[in-house]
Amino acid sequence: MLSIVGSFVNLRGGHAYPDIVRKSDKKPLRVFLQDGRNDNRGQGQDGAYDQTRDWFFQNVRLMQAPDR
Repeated sequence: MLSIVGSFVNLRGGHAYPDIVRKSDKKPLRVFLQDGRNDNRGQGQDGAYDQTRDWFFQNVRLMQAPDR
């Protein structure tokens, strides 16, 4: 699977995927996630940070999910 700047954030519940991966049986998949550290960093219009909307942070959570 290839994901380029995947949106695994709180847009229609995408931030739940790391938890879903952790709970699922392991599968023989090869996954490549590409994202930039300065992609949408989860700052709302009011300036407040929301980690569920931080694209980089959520991609890292998904990357680390199988190891937990």
